[in-house]
Amino acid sequence: MSFNTRTFAKSYQGSTSDTLATSLSAGSVGDIAIFWDRRINTHTTSAPSSNVPSGWTQIGTGTTNANNEFRHDFCYKVMNSSDISSGTVTSGQAEERQNTILFFTPSQPITSTTVYDFTYNSTPGSPTTITKNITTECGD
Repeated sequence: MSFNTRTFAKSYQGSTSDTLATSLSAGSVGDIAIFWDRRINTHTTSAPSSNVPSGWTQIGTGTTNANNEFRHDFCYKVMNSSDISSGTVTSGQAEERQNTILFFTPSQPITSTTVYDFTYNSTPGSPTTITKNITTECGD
């Protein structure tokens, strides 16, 4: 599997109900896309709701610590021609939003995927450690 490309989008203005749509056109058909949705509600102490966009599979979700306004959501999808030609992925609702989409191209067609080992660990004021693994079974 090789790294293909990365798309990044951000928006720092709005209300707690605003979302951010990011184009999927940078990917290729058959790529595995990893969507990292980071959101903040700066005027509350409640984390934004978890976000799993339609057609995507959740890898994991987490807040940086209990009762604060940060949320990270991770999802993946195997890209199809419709995603590339006119598709977007939409963040969950928040005041401040950042999306990163990583596209990976497998060396062989993917027949199935399994998510395992999601770890999210953070202490306020310390760097965040995030571990994500996706196994793939490729066709012959």
